[in-house]
Amino acid sequence: MIESALTKNHLLNDCNKRIGFIAALSFVLINGWLVVANQAEAAAVLLKVAASEIGQDGFAAWMRDRTQPRV
Repeated sequence: MIESALTKNHLLNDCNKRIGFIAALSFVLINGWLVVANQAEAAAVLLKVAASEIGQDGFAAWMRDRTQPRV
């Protein structure tokens, strides 16, 4: 998943977690879906991905649980 790759591979000196999350959100939005999560939830899951506490499957499940069709 693009989010994990961007977050964990340190493409940039700063902002890797945010860029990875924005890339994932953009992909979902382009494909007609929205992710409904507050800032605290998003920050918590990104920190878990960065710390390898959850993997790609865990992040994908988190996204699925918070995704709804864009109207």
